[in-house]
Amino acid sequence: MFHATFCLTFTCFLCSDELTWEVQGADNMLMVGPVSFASDKSFATVTIPASKTDPFQQGTMLTTLAIQLSTCAVSALNVVCRLQLSSAPLFILEGDRPFDRSSFVATLRQCPATCGIKPSAYSGHSFRHGAVTWAASNSVDDNTICRLGRWQSNCFCCYINKSATDRAATTKAVLYTNTLAPLSLDTIAWHDL
Repeated sequence: MFHATFCLTFTCFLCSDELTWEVQGADNMLMVGPVSFASDKSFATVTIPASKTDPFQQGTMLTTLAIQLSTCAVSALNVVCRLQLSSAPLFILEGDRPFDRSSFVATLRQCPATCGIKPSAYSGHSFRHGAVTWAASNSVDDNTICRLGRWQSNCFCCYINKSATDRAATTKAVLYTNTLAPLSLDTIAWHDL
């Protein structure tokens, strides 16, 4: 089940609050029923009933594409949905326990820890950060990223992780392009207004 949640969370730019739930019947509970698959299994749609990017809680339909990789959300969702009734929660822990945020994050942090990577650097927004960073690094335009992440503005830019090399190049371009002019400390830029 965690395999499916991780794949879906990345491919649909989700944060943990959009798929975890604390009590049975919660407004944001993803259910098996609203998950549908294309007849050729080339994509799947999942309806998120509530999220902070859906202020009127009308529900948002997301689409994930089938890919020929082990990280295919469509294949992983198909396995989960085959085992559940349509009236059941899409994600539920053993013993019918709620699929809560702390379990999601704890399991997420176990993955990098087994690879010797510092687990505390990962959180419920890690997949959203990763999806945005991956899209931006592959030259996906801002409008497409906004639509995929369901943002109304360019606030997604704060999710894009840049390497130290990229940050150094940006600093150089912004502050040190004009190397012939002296840096004057008496300009308005250096004063508190």
